[in-house]
Amino acid sequence: MKYLSKGAMTERVESILFLMPCHATPYYCILHRNLPMRFLDCSPSLNSGNSF
Repeated sequence: MKYLSKGAMTERVESILFLMPCHATPYYCILHRNLPMRFLDCSPSLNSGNSF
């Protein structure tokens, strides 16, 4: 995150794609920049075919 923060401050980083489970990084509280950020979606599947 420190590397990305420095890149964002110097405008070398324009957007970020995290290939990690959702909520595994501190996002904006570390970057302090309004950058588009995407991450893997780990929402539960609603169409699993299981009925409980």
